[in-house]
Amino acid sequence: GLAWLGRIKPYWIVSPMPPAKQPSRRPSLSLVIPARNEEKRLPALLSSLRAIPGDFEILVVDDASTDNTRECAAQAALLDPRIRTFSAPPKPADWVGKPWALQHAAAQARGECLVFLDADVTLESDVLNFANAIMAEQQLDALSLIPAMRTPSTPAACLLACLAVTRAIFLRPARPGQKGGIAQGAFFAICRKAYDAVGGHAAVAKCVVEDVALGHLLEGKGFRNLTLCAHTHLKTLAYSTFRETWIEMQKHIYPVLGFSMRNAMLWVIGIGFLAVYPPGALLLGIAWSIFAPSSAALAMLCSALAATLALYAILARIIRQEGLPLIAILAAPLAFIAGAGLLAGSVFAYTYGRVAWKDRHYPAR
Repeated sequence: GLAWLGRIKPYWIVSPMPPAKQPSRRPSLSLVIPARNEEKRLPALLSSLRAIPGDFEILVVDDASTDNTRECAAQAALLDPRIRTFSAPPKPADWVGKPWALQHAAAQARGECLVFLDADVTLESDVLNFANAIMAEQQLDALSLIPAMRTPSTPAACLLACLAVTRAIFLRPARPGQKGGIAQGAFFAICRKAYDAVGGHAAVAKCVVEDVALGHLLEGKGFRNLTLCAHTHLKTLAYSTFRETWIEMQKHIYPVLGFSMRNAMLWVIGIGFLAVYPPGALLLGIAWSIFAPSSAALAMLCSALAATLALYAILARIIRQEGLPLIAILAAPLAFIAGAGLLAGSVFAYTYGRVAWKDRHYPAR
């Protein structure tokens, strides 16, 4: 268990400062924001972008919102000439909404580098320089930055902590020259040449989890793609309620496992062993030591205690890095059981039903 502590940091966590000095020239940037019913979250993102100095354009594409999303974007555009806002045309039947909006916006973008942003993130003022330094130093074609998660709901935070631990331990981030890594769309910077070479979002028109699919296309074409956590540079106001988290996250889990039932079963076994077995064994060891004390009972108690401490050290490190409340550590066994149920719902939705996303429903896969 403790061996994982050495693995998690180099895979998912980066230094809060750029690893190299800024290159002499930064490519022109187009920041692209798809927004569907985001009137509560979009203003915070646009406010954080307006606070970042520099010559870049901000494109907000409204994806058939039924609230005041378009008005929020238009109001921000009056305060900053870098912001352009428009609506995507009606979505074709064979497209998923977000890829359609992104493809439409990318066609109007003028930048040499496209930065796709989710509407629920907020950026620190140095994030663009941070991303530019990494891309220049490592000669990247694409860079995904994972934000710290925020939610006002404690039950939702516990479930998000479960998913964060799963990502840190069981999944592999995108790495240059490697296959099967996970890209993430909250902040996804792609050089225009690479984006056009893989066909843009038209190539993932039917993919609900379009960021992972686009990252795999980039890998398959030999482009250099990297995913890093950047919790000091980005934050996201994640789902506000447990119900919202449960519904929306079902679209993610099975796709990132490669639509593999084998991987799904291994995931369930793995999280069950990590989160449920050690504390369960500890409780059993305590009861055995109290009611039938013996050297075997003591040995079991000590081994269970060591395993539980190792487990919670891992959970505390990841949850602390995510910025989630520490109560999520104590709720880990229940959260992981709920996570297994979430996975089951995701498998069922993609295999037999339809996937819900932003008040729309799409056929499985």
